[in-house]
Amino acid sequence: MKINDNSINKSYLFYLIGFFSILALPLLAFSPFYPPEWGKAIAFKIIFSCLLFLFAWQMLSDRKFFQQISSVLKSQKTIFWLLFAVLLTVLLSTLFSSDIAFSLWSSPHRSGGSVVFIFLILFSVILFLTLKNDDWKKLWNFSFLIGDLIVAFAMLQYFNVFPDFLVSYAERPPSTLSNSILFAAYLMLLIFPAFCFVIKKPGRHKIFYLISLILFIFGIMIGGSRAAYLGILVAGFYFLFFYPIIKTEKPEDKNFLKKLPILKIAALALILFAALGIYYVNTRPKLPQFLEKNQIFQSVIGRLSIDLALEEPRFSAWKVASQALKEKPILGWGPENFAIGFDKYYDPSLPYLTKEWGSWWDRAHNIFLDLAVQYGILFLLAYFSFFGYLFWKLRKIKRRTERESTRITIHGIQSLFLAYFTALFFGFDSVTTYIILFFIIGYSLHLTAESEETAGFNNKNNLDWWLFLNKKRGIIAGILLIFLVIFLWKYNLKPLAINAKINKIMNMACEKKLPAFENLFNQKSFLDSFLRLKYVDEVKNCDQIAIEEQINYIKKGVKALKDVSMIRPNYTRTWLMLGSLNAVLMTNETNPQIKENLAKESNFYFEKALSLGPKHQETLAEWAKSYFVQENYPKMKEKSESCIALNDDVRSCYWYLGLSEILLGNKEKGEEHLKTAKEKSFLFDTRAAWSQLAIAYTKTENYKELISVYNSLTAIDPNSVQYRASLSVVYAKLGDFQSAKREALKIIDMAPEEKERVEEFLKTLR
Repeated sequence: MKINDNSINKSYLFYLIGFFSILALPLLAFSPFYPPEWGKAIAFKIIFSCLLFLFAWQMLSDRKFFQQISSVLKSQKTIFWLLFAVLLTVLLSTLFSSDIAFSLWSSPHRSGGSVVFIFLILFSVILFLTLKNDDWKKLWNFSFLIGDLIVAFAMLQYFNVFPDFLVSYAERPPSTLSNSILFAAYLMLLIFPAFCFVIKKPGRHKIFYLISLILFIFGIMIGGSRAAYLGILVAGFYFLFFYPIIKTEKPEDKNFLKKLPILKIAALALILFAALGIYYVNTRPKLPQFLEKNQIFQSVIGRLSIDLALEEPRFSAWKVASQALKEKPILGWGPENFAIGFDKYYDPSLPYLTKEWGSWWDRAHNIFLDLAVQYGILFLLAYFSFFGYLFWKLRKIKRRTERESTRITIHGIQSLFLAYFTALFFGFDSVTTYIILFFIIGYSLHLTAESEETAGFNNKNNLDWWLFLNKKRGIIAGILLIFLVIFLWKYNLKPLAINAKINKIMNMACEKKLPAFENLFNQKSFLDSFLRLKYVDEVKNCDQIAIEEQINYIKKGVKALKDVSMIRPNYTRTWLMLGSLNAVLMTNETNPQIKENLAKESNFYFEKALSLGPKHQETLAEWAKSYFVQENYPKMKEKSESCIALNDDVRSCYWYLGLSEILLGNKEKGEEHLKTAKEKSFLFDTRAAWSQLAIAYTKTENYKELISVYNSLTAIDPNSVQYRASLSVVYAKLGDFQSAKREALKIIDMAPEEKERVEEFLKTLR
């Protein structure tokens, strides 16, 4: 900080507590702050909004503080204009977003949203403007300590310590973050600063930093992020090869300069060692036994396979993202709306796209495409212009200063930025990594300001503005306080409480879970769509409840999805689920008029889903299933064929194509398609699949095939009277009266109340 004034001391402790609290947030991973990244984002907004209010009050009430802040900003005007450009483009992208509400607040699935991003930018600025010079080291030490604890937690997961308390991860533990990618990215941001402290600190003072550095390296190893490995490799080469040395006339410096080529040789050796290691791992059919048995080594080499890297679905996802960017290049689709653009241009024929992560993507796993698709090219230019200028300014100071510790620190920060952007070429960010990144940005602003004189404050217009606002400070502070209270309650504490209840409900049995979800529907918040989508997921999962009760819940699920479609009309999966649930209602509907109306609604929902995601095969497969219920078999065949034409690897489409062919009288062709579906691992040995096949064979009077179908169904549910009765009837149709009688008598044992009806049936067996 370039401000030397006692006015900041009046509230400095509050700032300091806030900064320490924010840097401790990466540890937060428990209820009610769960899922982890979303909980951290909520906690960050709560803490920082209070700091922001405090800062605004000081600006309004303290003339000297206002003058000094203005002077600092004026002395650093270029970099702050670039930051302002970043803020402006975020606001514009949000304003013209495809889904403004979701862009602002996101959901517990992700930790983003433009409000969080804007707060992070302001966090780096206020950190720079208010933190005293001596306290930067304290915050760094605290950050290293938090990193140590996060690695320690990951080690407990990795080595399966406390198995009754913690979920174990034999590979790639996430620690207190959402996944191992973010865990590795977070540690990567701490490695180079820790390394710089090891170099700078003498004797015993470096022990803490050395231990931290070793823990961070170990954490990245077991995290298994190839992107982090690459980022550290590239940045490590830069750090060694371009290590800053200032030539002087001092003899000791000259002796060190003689050793300078060793650093360049070490940098080249680092690259060569990495290349040879990758070559060795990929060309040896079998590694030495001591390496094969080493758990840590296996964690690393498992991520170095070139074959696996070439089959990465990311590369295909980037092609889809590029197409989405072409449609909205200037301001993008809006923060957190990557999925909307991706769905529109999703192409299942691209290689490996659905290999590991399926067809629904909300991140490109490439920071450049992620930011461009969400925020637009204008934002991307402003964002990377800021980092480019900051990197250049750090380099300028590094070349000019004579203090070796400052040169090493700046060089480490530059290396860190290089590692960050290299790794995130294959990854994405979260609030955890952003917190440490923007802390480092604030520190970089501090480093660049340290070497420059603060401009004097002589702007009369600014002073006149302050005098005017100062007179109204009570009213302005009151308005800001009202906004703060509303913001804290409506957009943080209330959603946090609702999400905590959701987490608690998820542990309940179905008969209690679904009513508990419904009780939350009246508690309005920006989680309305998230809550209802969760409810529908659980309605689909709770298939063990009675059929009458299940149908009632499905009807409520349809209503909930209609609410979601009003909140997020561009979310493809809402319309897809609406069509799917309507098909279930049609299956159990006996009124022809109601069934016809449901069919029309389903077709509308599927058309809407296809308009948002024209090549999503899930929509075509579910539409084919809907036409099966509607008994429109030509359309069922048409949708199945359209699905296969997009990508012939989708097994469910072959299944519905096979059923449609059987129902249209092409039994041999249909069974050939069913066989293909099974070969592609279609889960045919389920109640739903056998029931569909039973309908197809019943309608086409293929009674011989029905015997094996109903035998399979009775094996799945031995207590089903319906399946046993159907099997008995099929035997009777085939003239096997003895088998028909045997199955019918079993019904009497299962349901004595059906004895009279069974006896009437037995009389027909002559």
